[in-house]
Amino acid sequence: MKINTKHNSKVKVIAIIVAACLVAGIIYLGIAFVNHYAPFVEKKQPIESGEQMTNLERSDAEKQKTQQLLDNPASKTENNQTDKPNAPTETTPSGKQSVNVLLTNASITNNNVHASGFVTNLAQEGGECTYVFTNGSSTITKKSNTLVNPTSTTCEAVTFSSDELPVSGTWKVVLSYSSSNATGTSNTKEFTK
Repeated sequence: MKINTKHNSKVKVIAIIVAACLVAGIIYLGIAFVNHYAPFVEKKQPIESGEQMTNLERSDAEKQKTQQLLDNPASKTENNQTDKPNAPTETTPSGKQSVNVLLTNASITNNNVHASGFVTNLAQEGGECTYVFTNGSSTITKKSNTLVNPTSTTCEAVTFSSDELPVSGTWKVVLSYSSSNATGTSNTKEFTK
């Protein structure tokens, strides 16, 4: 029986090279760790005037909050945020509260007219939104219901065929909100048919 010594010697050489690379890597990592070479470098360079940097270190307040959560995990579900908007205080001549209405979109896409918006400072059920589209003497009115959010009231979006717009040109859109005790009107947005 003949033993293939050529194949065995190649395997030995490869094993010796791999072992040597592993030993060299371990030696380098040991020296790098002791002398703070890469990948164990701590960069603490002074910040130059006008330069922006992100501090990845946690502040004492963050560390304290983390420790409080570790000590009392039930406190994680507590919510003490009070970010409700101020209730409207201004009244209109009709005696209703004046609210802020924001028209967020008015456009034509794929031969459909789209419009949407919301009341930014009132969360109320039972109101009605009215979108008024005008171009010269042409006027189209679309009404929609409201959806109440925790701190605002969304007007349901309206979508209709651009064929309902009788003339081409620049159309102006205004969104109005009205309820038993509040009213408001948005700024105008424009789009072209």
